[in-house]
Amino acid sequence: MYLLNQRKKSKQKNKNVMIDTMIFCYINENLATIN
Repeated sequence: MYLLNQRKKSKQKNKNVMIDTMIFCYINENLATIN
């Protein structure tokens, strides 16, 4: 429900959240490789 409300409020903000999530996942994958 929260994500749907955010999407209605601001598409630009939602796009930024997607980018942040992609970066976060990328960093996590690299950390997992190091460890």
